[in-house]
Amino acid sequence: MADARRSAVKNIDGGWAWVVAFSCFISTFTVMGLFRSAGVMYVALVEALDITREMAAWPLSLCGSVMLLVGPIVGMLTHYFSIRVLMIIGTLLTSLGVSLCYIPLNLTAIVIFLGAIYGIGIGFVLITSPVIINQYFLRYRTIAIGITFSGASAGSIALPPLIEYLLETYGLRGCFLLLGGVLLHGVAAASLCRPPNTSKKAHEEQELTFELRTNNNNEINFKKPKKQNAFRQYISLVIELLCDPMYQIINFCFGIFFICFTLYITILVDFAMDRSIAQNKAVFIISVYSISDLFGRIFSGWIIDFKIIRRKTVIIVSFISSGILLITIPFGNNYAAILALISVLGLLCGSIMVNFTVLLTEYLGLSKVTTALGLSNFLYGILGLFRPMIIGHYRDTLGSYDYLFYTLGGMHVIAGVTWFIEPLLKRCKEKKENENADDQYI
Repeated sequence: MADARRSAVKNIDGGWAWVVAFSCFISTFTVMGLFRSAGVMYVALVEALDITREMAAWPLSLCGSVMLLVGPIVGMLTHYFSIRVLMIIGTLLTSLGVSLCYIPLNLTAIVIFLGAIYGIGIGFVLITSPVIINQYFLRYRTIAIGITFSGASAGSIALPPLIEYLLETYGLRGCFLLLGGVLLHGVAAASLCRPPNTSKKAHEEQELTFELRTNNNNEINFKKPKKQNAFRQYISLVIELLCDPMYQIINFCFGIFFICFTLYITILVDFAMDRSIAQNKAVFIISVYSISDLFGRIFSGWIIDFKIIRRKTVIIVSFISSGILLITIPFGNNYAAILALISVLGLLCGSIMVNFTVLLTEYLGLSKVTTALGLSNFLYGILGLFRPMIIGHYRDTLGSYDYLFYTLGGMHVIAGVTWFIEPLLKRCKEKKENENADDQYI
């Protein structure tokens, strides 16, 4: 028992932990880079298949929903498979889904291969990578999460120009095939994400005896969980999460963020082209957004973990400021103005994104993170199914993306203001927990 404890503590924040963090960076670089380049693929599908924008939005919109809807399934699978195995499976699925798009060139097949298979693969990696980071890090958790999710930003810096080149040189089918090969490189990185304790006996002891919780004192608590049916335990935990006020506020705010993000990242290139900006220049708007997003993810983690600024302050300021910027974007009528607005937006949104899993860990505990992520992503995935209709309504029906940006900006401001009630909800939760604790002694 003591050996398991010492081993668990030794792995925190050092040694192999940083190898895992950079491996997760490479994994998210490969699997998420294409999804984050949705704006380029969206325009390519409109032109290659001669379809409406609503129809062209379906493959990557479905991908965004599927990768979130598989969350509960991945959460259940973590009871039976290691994080490393699930990450390797997910990476293989992403490569397979994109490569299969080479065979046909019709919307239905692309929706199935790119929307479903690729989306399932992303979902496996998206859920498991922050979980293993939370297992390996305590003090530098926000920095490590920032490194992990910076892979998606780095991928969306590098891939849009590459995709534009592949489309011009090899066409849409050839582009899909070559991108499938790029995604396959993520398998090597995923294989490095071994569990915190590689000894099977010690790992089993750790699973039974070790629960890492981040509270006000950043304590590491060891306890023996109750043995019960895994499925029954999962259902009871889901019900507990849905009734938790802090989970509700985190879920609400980051649900708004994820839905808004997947909408504007899809339409940015087309929006710029509506402003008479050439496509080869419009593509670099995504890269500029991703560069500033990358800085936001890394430096916000640094200033929070070193207690320069409180996490809650970063969340509120980032949400409200990014909302104002989204409302302002339609007023940018030239390339330079749009680039300036997008670069600041990326910085703020990167600061928001990096705190999602960390907030879940701080308020709910490490043992609930996988289930909480899976449940949240499932709910976001359902909402994401409406993205094509939303895009089609604003662009195909109203003829402009302007009002969509106004709507998204307003939603961001609402999410930021919501965090002002966090102290009240936190006190309510603590009061309820104290009452339940008192009842056990009666």
